[in-house]
Amino acid sequence: MILGKSHYAIHGRFGSKEISLQSDGIGVMTGVPKYNKMANAPPSTQPRKLAYYLIPFFLALAFNLHLYFWLKMDETPLVWDQTHYYKKAVKNSLYFHDAGRLLLNNAKIMERLDPVQKANSSIAWVITAPFRGALGFCQAIYSDHKRPFLVPVVMGLLLPVFGGGPDGAVLSLTVVFSTVLIFSLWILGRKLYGELAGFLAAFLGASYPIIIGHSQVPMLDVPLTACVALIYTLFIASNRFLDRRASVYFGLALGFGMLTKENFFIFAIPIAIVAGIDYLFRRLTVFKAKMGEKELRNSRQQLTGAMIGLFLATLICGVWYFQNVLHMVKGITLQKAHGTMGSYVPFTTYEGATYYLHSLINEQVSFPFVALFLLAIAVLCVKNFRRKCRKEYEEPAIPRWTTVTFVLWLVFPLLFFLLWPSQSHRFTMPILGAVAVITGVGIASIRRRWVSILITIAVVGFGIVQSVQIQWPVQIFRSIEFKYGNPDINGVHGTVNILNSNPRNCLRASSNPYPYEEIAALFRNAGKAKLGDKKYVELLCAITPDVHAIVSPSFYILARESKEADILKRGIQYDDEMLRAEDGLLEIADLVIFKEGGDPGIPFFVKDCLWVRQRFEEIKSQFELMRRFDFGDKGVLYVYKRSVQSFYLLKI
Repeated sequence: MILGKSHYAIHGRFGSKEISLQSDGIGVMTGVPKYNKMANAPPSTQPRKLAYYLIPFFLALAFNLHLYFWLKMDETPLVWDQTHYYKKAVKNSLYFHDAGRLLLNNAKIMERLDPVQKANSSIAWVITAPFRGALGFCQAIYSDHKRPFLVPVVMGLLLPVFGGGPDGAVLSLTVVFSTVLIFSLWILGRKLYGELAGFLAAFLGASYPIIIGHSQVPMLDVPLTACVALIYTLFIASNRFLDRRASVYFGLALGFGMLTKENFFIFAIPIAIVAGIDYLFRRLTVFKAKMGEKELRNSRQQLTGAMIGLFLATLICGVWYFQNVLHMVKGITLQKAHGTMGSYVPFTTYEGATYYLHSLINEQVSFPFVALFLLAIAVLCVKNFRRKCRKEYEEPAIPRWTTVTFVLWLVFPLLFFLLWPSQSHRFTMPILGAVAVITGVGIASIRRRWVSILITIAVVGFGIVQSVQIQWPVQIFRSIEFKYGNPDINGVHGTVNILNSNPRNCLRASSNPYPYEEIAALFRNAGKAKLGDKKYVELLCAITPDVHAIVSPSFYILARESKEADILKRGIQYDDEMLRAEDGLLEIADLVIFKEGGDPGIPFFVKDCLWVRQRFEEIKSQFELMRRFDFGDKGVLYVYKRSVQSFYLLKI
């Protein structure tokens, strides 16, 4: 299959003849002879075409090398959902690489394997290898009922390669999915309008601040964005499922994409809409043509390709969704309820209606890149207008059905999340693939080549400067904030960050001021002391939300150490859920950790923190102070453990 600069072309055999089907932009395919351009091209041009594939490779390499050096310098701990996904990655790594413990710790199995184990441990390892692999995989994919398993499984598989710590989890995740994102955008841009468009699309996709920021932590949003870009690339390459091979690849990508995050289907719905409308259009053409042979064949071929893709996707993702659909529905309902109770701004207000527009400018893309995106749209519209006015036969830069696909890729998710009762700038991250490709195609289609080259140089320069400034403690340009409206009289009010040097979703490299190693030692000693220093023991830790960033690294240090704890349910276990009034956790906790003074943390949790401190004063006699830590913000962290006498009373 060849997807040309301005039209689609599908090649194959029909009977004994080799034909080529090309799209005229309105869904009608015409047969033309096939010519092998690579075979007829001069020998000197073939290495040049192959060399273009090094462009996305070096982009991905540069992106991940920069991230590697940043992770080596930065010591900011993981917080909230980041910690949750890292713990899942650690567990999956143990499932994959230490699943033999489950077999060798089974008394009946060990009774039969003990002679072999003593005679030759390598033979015992070979005998148990198939069982360990199957057991580890099953435990990994079903270890979480709330979220699909692909991202934690990828991290778990690669964690030993990149190191067992949080930096290794981030690298293992980003290396895979940033590469998928960059190659997908490059291929899509290149197929639509050549190498320059592909380079711009890939570079922009890796330079947007929100992509950079979420590549610094083990979260699901960059993998989601990468997989969405991949399915749109394959869908456009399949010419709306007319190409059988591309349809197979699309089905595989769709299945794995559904396993990244449960809201993946929202971004796949536009593909279903475009394919459905195009299929109905073809059936209407067949009906009017009284069952023309060519139209009927194309219609059947399209339906077959779509069904193959859907079948493969269901086969891949069904292994998890069929088991956990009820849990997923409950999770979505809970998220919806929390969004309604939180800081949700209704879409009927100006702030709610423009929330994702401001997020695009201030958090996701940055103002200069948004301006470039609008310039690209203007260029494409002007070219299309001139083509129609001159009535010349000139193919548009983006074919008609592809244009509809891109419009729905952008608009449908925005409308969906505009109505969804929960708001976050990361919800619409997957539309950035469309923004990057449209920008690349628009700039590359400027008639004057030197203008396109100058803009490309400016884009590369600004992208590098922006990436350095938002990740490293350097000041290259000042952040400019523009406010409009008059809030004093309840007028329209909003903020646009021009040259924003520090988006909220990005982290700057900094040393870690938190004593998590010392806190981990306290946990370790308390656990060992509880059973006479024989093994780790279950500890229930009550912490306040404002110290989560301080304590959470200690949790995942112990998670890596206590392999049997996470697999066999032995050893240290912990509950770092946010405390709520009257939940009873404080009364039965083995350890209580809270902070007084200093930075109050997130204002949303202030009431919870105050309640914990006040309630703890009432039962303070049951605990004894283990350690206090003084912080530079004039705050003091306290770690209390339950006294021995209180522990025995609690057991009784």
